Amino acid sequence: GLQPVNMITRCSVFVLMLFSCQKTSSQHSPDALVKRQAGTASGSPFALKRNLLLQAAGFLDEDIKEVESMLDNAARAVRSDLRREQRKKNALDFSYAGAIVGANVLYSWTAVYGKAKENYTVLDYTGFAANAGYSYGYAGPFLLEGQLDSPDPGCGSSDIFNAMEDQFIPPLNQLYSSLNTADGSVTPAFLLQPQYNTAIVQEMAKARSVAMKSAASCLTGSPAGANLKSLLERHEQAVLSRLQLTQNVLDLLILENQAGLAANK
Repeated sequence: GLQPVNMITRCSVFVLMLFSCQKTSSQHSPDALVKRQAGTASGSPFALKRNLLLQAAGFLDEDIKEVESMLDNAARAVRSDLRREQRKKNALDFSYAGAIVGANVLYSWTAVYGKAKENYTVLDYTGFAANAGYSYGYAGPFLLEGQLDSPDPGCGSSDIFNAMEDQFIPPLNQLYSSLNTADGSVTPAFLLQPQYNTAIVQEMAKARSVAMKSAASCLTGSPAGANLKSLLERHEQAVLSRLQLTQNVLDLLILENQAGLAANK
C-alpha cells in the first residue's frame, strides 16, 4: 500500500488545492485579474492553482504506474500460494481416501480370512459389495471433486492485463498532457478530443476496473489474494481521482478563460 509519508504529502496537496479553490470566486474577479496583468503568468493566482492541481495529478500518475508494475508479481505470488495450498489439500484428501479404502479392504479380508474361495457364502459377497459401496461413498468425494486435477487456480496476471487491453484507455498523463502547458488564453474545449471528456473516460475506467477484478476473481476470492485485491482497488481509486483532478484543471481553465475575455472587453 501507500507509504505513510507519501499519503501525508498527497493529503497536504489536496488540502492546499481545496483551500485555494474556495478563494477563487472572491479574490479573482475580472477586475482583480486586470490589476494583475502586469504580473507574470507563472505568478498569477490561476497559474498557482493549476500548478497545485497538476502536481497532485503527477503524484497520482506515479501511483498508477507503480500499481500497474506491481500487479504481475502480486498475481504470481497468489497463484503460487494457491497452488501450494491446493497440492497440500489434495495430498491430505488422497490420504483420507486411501485410509478409507484400505480399512474396508482389510475389513473384507478379515471376514473371509482362512476360507477357501469356493466356500464363500452369499453373506460374504454381500459384505464385499457393502464395503465397496461404503468405500466409494466416503472415499469418492476425496478423489472425485477435483483433487486429481491441476492445482492451478485458473487465472493470472495475463488475464488482468488482457482485460486492461480489451478495455484500453491511453495513459492519463499522455491523454491530458496538453493541460500541462495550457492557460486561460485558449478555450479548454479545444484542448481535448470529445471522446476523452473526463466523464466519458471515467465510465471507461469503471468498466475496465470491473473487467480487471473479474479477470482476477479466482485469485482475489481467497485470503491469499488480499494484497492483489487491495492493489486493484488502489488502481481504480487512483485513476478516478486523477480524472477528477483533470476535471478540476479544466474547470479552472474555463474560469481563467472567462476572466480573460471579460478583462479584454
